[in-house]
Amino acid sequence: MEFGIFLWWLMLAALFQLSSIHGCLREEREALLRFKASMNSSYDIFTSWNSSQEGRNCCNWERVVCDNTTGHVIKLHLDGVFPSENLYLNASLFIPFQELKYLNLSSNEISRWAPNEGFERLSGLRKLEVLDFSWNYINESFLSSFGQILSLKKLYLRYNLDPPINIPISEFGRLKNLQELYLDNTYIDKSFLGKVGVMNSLNVLTMRNCELNGSLPIIQGLCELINLRELDLSHNNFEGILPSCLANMTKLRIFDISSNRFNGSIDLSPLPSLKSLEYLGLSHNYFNPITFSSFFNLSKLEVIFSAGNNLVDETLSQRWIPSFQLKALSCSSCFSTKSSRIITRFLHYQFDLQLLLLPHNTLEGQFPTWLLENNTRLAILNLGNNSLIRTLQLPNHYIPNLLVLDISFNNIQGPIPTTFGLVFPNLELLNISKNDFEGVIPFSFGNLASLRYLDMSSNNFFGTIPENLTMGCSSLEYLRLSKNHLSGQLFPAN
Repeated sequence: MEFGIFLWWLMLAALFQLSSIHGCLREEREALLRFKASMNSSYDIFTSWNSSQEGRNCCNWERVVCDNTTGHVIKLHLDGVFPSENLYLNASLFIPFQELKYLNLSSNEISRWAPNEGFERLSGLRKLEVLDFSWNYINESFLSSFGQILSLKKLYLRYNLDPPINIPISEFGRLKNLQELYLDNTYIDKSFLGKVGVMNSLNVLTMRNCELNGSLPIIQGLCELINLRELDLSHNNFEGILPSCLANMTKLRIFDISSNRFNGSIDLSPLPSLKSLEYLGLSHNYFNPITFSSFFNLSKLEVIFSAGNNLVDETLSQRWIPSFQLKALSCSSCFSTKSSRIITRFLHYQFDLQLLLLPHNTLEGQFPTWLLENNTRLAILNLGNNSLIRTLQLPNHYIPNLLVLDISFNNIQGPIPTTFGLVFPNLELLNISKNDFEGVIPFSFGNLASLRYLDMSSNNFFGTIPENLTMGCSSLEYLRLSKNHLSGQLFPAN
């Protein structure tokens, strides 16, 4: 009896092995071939999709991903595959893929579907979680159909190629599993913001460059999305103050409102209450002068982009110790008052910076060597177009992580330290133009094997160009030494 059971299990295992010998299921392979045939194009981009013995395993076909255990197709990357003459989509071709979780149809310029074969057919794919329909002609009938795919968790509708769309909130409100909605560069009717509150499962909402204007809804709509972790409203034409109800978004980690027309006081705004914030984009708005103390209690804050806003460093008169450690700070054209023309004091308490952009600020004083010593992971430092003076002092140890250094358009004087190329061995971009440097180019520059861009123009360098400059800097693509007093050859004669 036990031997018979053993044989029965052995046969089942053999049958399973035979059924999966080709990797994918026959009905799904045939469905993929039908989709390929529907393209009806002389330009065949599905070269691996064929029924030959070598190509029978559709799990090895390009743009197809299968489950390693079941062999079912779970992902289809069909972006940019439709020929220009094909304006219709037969959505029923996807119905055989009942385990499909991810479908990318972006960049196809789809404008309509075949009669009675629209996207409502996709509602039969009960495991579809991600749909990317960016770079197509999105219309309201498409959107209504998307609202029937109740399993969706992520929906990408970026770069709509049609005029403004009115998102049918009644249908989208049914998507109770939808967590991420991407609408960037799609013109959207502003009324959406006043109704979007019914989509309370959203964690991510991005509406960058959607030609939205006016003020944000004060009570209903956007402010009801209390589960949001990322909100991007940048590059629109919003104006007015930030509504106080934004303080309800206590889970918000990424908030970007750059390139709008918001105004008012940050101190009195809801921003200081958003204790989960990690990324804050405020660049190019019309806020009242911003004080860093507004953010000092945001202990998780890692990134501040505030270019074009007026920042005031009140820490000159008060001893603040911020609770956050920034990884990135961008403040181009931020410090305009005389009291703010030194490197902002609160940076003395930062030890994890990886990117620091402070150009166009008329900052005064000596090159801040302490910034490099305190932030050993700093990769990009831009202090161009300021008023830095005196000689360039380098850290006492080498800085291997610095890739970009721009101190152009300053008043730094004296020679370049001879150890420069040893202290910054991995530089890829160096711009020290428009200063008052003098002396010879250090021989250690030849150690900068990763350097691709070098601008030393408009200084007072003299002497012979080091022979190893171009030979040692083997990655160099751009070199500018004009308006100096140099001599010699860039490239050896031999």
